[in-house]
Amino acid sequence: MKYKLFYFIKFILLLLIIKNNESFPKEIDLNLITKSPIKLDWKNEKWEEIDFIKESNINKASLFTSELKESPLFYISIIFNGGKYTVSKEKNSSLDAMIKIFYWNIIHNKHPICISGGSDNLDVTFEYNNNGQPVLQIIGLKQYLDNSLQFLNCLIKNPIYDNESIKEWKKQKIDFLKEYLNANSHQNQFNIIRDESYNLAFNKYFEDLNLKYFSNITNKNILILHNEIMQSNGLKLIFLGDLSSKNITIIKKFINKIPLRDSNYLKWNPENPKNIYSNKIKAKIIIKEDMTQSNIVLNYFYPNSKNLNTLDRNKMDIISEVFYSESIGMDRFTKALRRDSGFSYSPYAYYNENIFFKKSEGTVFSMEFESPNDKISNTVPISIDTFNNYIQNGMTSDELNTSRNSIINQEMTKEYSILKTFYSLSNSIGDNLIPNVDPTEYIAFIDSQNNLKEINNLLKTTFSEPSIPVLVIIGNPSNSEIEKLKKDDRFEIIDIIKLDEYKNKILKLYNIN
Repeated sequence: MKYKLFYFIKFILLLLIIKNNESFPKEIDLNLITKSPIKLDWKNEKWEEIDFIKESNINKASLFTSELKESPLFYISIIFNGGKYTVSKEKNSSLDAMIKIFYWNIIHNKHPICISGGSDNLDVTFEYNNNGQPVLQIIGLKQYLDNSLQFLNCLIKNPIYDNESIKEWKKQKIDFLKEYLNANSHQNQFNIIRDESYNLAFNKYFEDLNLKYFSNITNKNILILHNEIMQSNGLKLIFLGDLSSKNITIIKKFINKIPLRDSNYLKWNPENPKNIYSNKIKAKIIIKEDMTQSNIVLNYFYPNSKNLNTLDRNKMDIISEVFYSESIGMDRFTKALRRDSGFSYSPYAYYNENIFFKKSEGTVFSMEFESPNDKISNTVPISIDTFNNYIQNGMTSDELNTSRNSIINQEMTKEYSILKTFYSLSNSIGDNLIPNVDPTEYIAFIDSQNNLKEINNLLKTTFSEPSIPVLVIIGNPSNSEIEKLKKDDRFEIIDIIKLDEYKNKILKLYNIN
């Protein structure tokens, strides 16, 4: 408890500094909030393990179950085989419509045949996972398990994708895009430049919105996809709840009632990006004149990066932690942009390595930060130099120890709620990984990593591969700042465009007025 109080005091102190300083002047001593954390005693902590059972070949599906003895709820995650990367791009819009309208059928409970039977208060989500697979997650009261699954069985076997729902879905998509491109919120500004970074690297324009293929969205096409995706073999069901024999029978009955069949689509074959590696950083600047500061994304894409095993993935957590940490002020990126220069108090960085990227765009190391409009010629080079220096020279032994302690402490202060356990199991199984059922396994592995040479070698080999570096800025930088970037030989300025012109260009691309 005393450690949590200590971190809370540090957090309050940081908020007070931020409130009184738009950016951090160099003279402020931040040593108080950048000291190495004291490692908490994880070995003497009581940890609750997660036991799960897998059963295969239930009507060509797999069932994963875990016991929740005291909970009044059940938790179900259904991972359907196939998805965004098993159908052609022309069908992706229809797939999006199918997912949204099927979700509406569940929550609106207006189906003429399928009756919820007391399962009205379900908490439902239906969206893609990292693999592009549709995942339906349901939480409900355990006494309504049978009614809920019968209701769902009925919807899967008797889907309704009516013209009115298709029309409403299209309207929501277009309204979303227009509001999105206004870039009035901090979140939308960053989402736009994230999307644009992919466009610069791989010539993709808002592919996830799938607006190009609206004309292909018909009842018939959606029903074909429904049968291909939601009634294909390879379905995975994760269940957390009361594992009484009665409930197991109910779940198996649900699976057996779905007419699962062999699929005829090409499995997991997204397009490999056709690109030319570049030593120069491709850059694009979107001018939004009312912004008092610029938001920036600097991405390094590695399209052909090797697939990391589980142990190396865990080591990459240490490597990422040294460069950017959730612990206040202790990482290289925050020190460079906030403490040492005082230019930005909100830098953020991450390494994204998962099945989705391995099957299409490889991996990406991303740096995101804010910058005063008149300082982008400083903040961007600082970010590049900090990243390159890290790759070339590696981490120090002190940084290794600090990052290990920080990760362990973050794990220990997490609240391992049932809901987080549920999402963790679902994500791991969706990624075809063995779920981590013992929280101490990961912590023990992190704690054991003391071979500095080995970790630095992984750092160097991972990020020394050919890459596609891209920079996207949205803001109102001065002409002089833009000229400084143009004169920097590291950059290739692809485009400088005003937001209104950019917005009209995207809307025209999708024939939207």
